Amino acid sequence: MLLLPLALTLGTRCLPTVYYYYYHYIVDDDDEDGYGGEYITHANLFLSSSTYLGGYAYCAVAALTLLDSADPGPHATPTRYIDTGIPSIPALIHFLVNRQFAYTDSENDDSDGNDTPDHPPDLSSLSLSDSVPPMTGFNGRLNKLPDTCYTWWNSGTLSLLGQDSLISRGPARRFLLEKTQHQIGGFAKHPGGPPDVYHAYMGLAALATIAGTEGEPGLRTFDSRLCISADAAARMAKARESILHPTETTGETDSEEDD
Repeated sequence: MLLLPLALTLGTRCLPTVYYYYYHYIVDDDDEDGYGGEYITHANLFLSSSTYLGGYAYCAVAALTLLDSADPGPHATPTRYIDTGIPSIPALIHFLVNRQFAYTDSENDDSDGNDTPDHPPDLSSLSLSDSVPPMTGFNGRLNKLPDTCYTWWNSGTLSLLGQDSLISRGPARRFLLEKTQHQIGGFAKHPGGPPDVYHAYMGLAALATIAGTEGEPGLRTFDSRLCISADAAARMAKARESILHPTETTGETDSEEDD
């Protein structure tokens, strides 16, 4: 049941990863200490690959975080599966943080939908100073253009890893609201593109996530594990408990109806 909202929001891209982790935890969990050997091997191979991708990284970290939150062991540590499933958390954080970069209007306002630039970027404006750029976009991997949904994939993952402070909230927020938000409503994939439902949801998810405890005006607190609001996550948890542990009153009511 926990996978349903994740499936609806992630689509087909991340589901193989999410289901793999759940399958090997629930079905193939045959180690004495509670870890399936093949599960850990797959997680290490996935997260130590040289082909990191922001979206897949989120799927892996979200699945591991859900496993941690569902671990019934009385002596289980809060980050048991995160610590075991990710071979190098600092390396992953480094990759995610470096997906944000200064955005300029010349980068992609006339994009044709191709994620790869046709010409080398102009590096003349780069500086080694610590000044914060007015806008920052996020991409999914090296040499890609900034994308609305990757603001979510990367910020959501950093949030799950407890590294919210590493996100340049103001510049990232400006990029979303001033560049990819469309005048007719919703968000586009790239600045200047048409809006669609998928990127509209990802844009709102990103805004709610990077807002942190301060909150984003008009948006509810967000649960980064499931990519839904905290209120919806609480209702899901309550519904799950009612299914797993039905009350005696419910049982008596059902018996009366049968009579």
